[in-house]
Amino acid sequence: MKIVKTLITGLFLFMMLTGNYAQETYFDIILNYSPTNFNYGDSEALLKDYKKNLGGIQVGAGFQGGITKNFSLVSELYFMMKGAGLEAGNPLTTNESKIRLFTVEMPVLARVHFRGIYLNAGPTLGYNIGGKVKVEGSEEVPREYYNISFDGSEGAYKRWDAGVQFGGGYEFKVKNTRVAIDARYQYGLTNVYQSGERYNRNFTWNITLSKAWKSNPLAKKQ
Repeated sequence: MKIVKTLITGLFLFMMLTGNYAQETYFDIILNYSPTNFNYGDSEALLKDYKKNLGGIQVGAGFQGGITKNFSLVSELYFMMKGAGLEAGNPLTTNESKIRLFTVEMPVLARVHFRGIYLNAGPTLGYNIGGKVKVEGSEEVPREYYNISFDGSEGAYKRWDAGVQFGGGYEFKVKNTRVAIDARYQYGLTNVYQSGERYNRNFTWNITLSKAWKSNPLAKKQ
């Protein structure tokens, strides 16, 4: 474990000394479709064998502010559909079901650049503005829909969510346009369920096209 920590530290220092891609500032539009899921913890361990990814949209905007040639700060604000699916036969709903949360989220990431490659990580804060559950039916029982409750009662969900994001990407220029390919994993730290354990997990990847701002208020003066 000490060797891994030493290698990671050395890699970050190497990137900070040799890269030259972070000085400029960009504004990006985020439009994405990503798989999400729940970690059910120990209290709902019986659901683990039935869970499956649930795809959802992510739409918003991001801002990358270059501080030095090798370091930038990234802030994003977007709407995202989170949640999880359960296969038929599960002990919660019996029939196949989808649990959907509608979340407004804001991550703030530190980004370290090395040539065209970058790594980023940082905290993220989310607020669940709503949610729905869909349970598939049968010939005898129709499909059911109902809204998720946030009133603090048994079976309700919690409004606030927090976690960490980490990942990396590759950026390059086509004439005056920056193309960035970003892959990221989010690890939820907050239990968003009142009656058990449900932590958000999701993976996102995105391709953005943007042009640098004429002036960068965050850049370190030379």
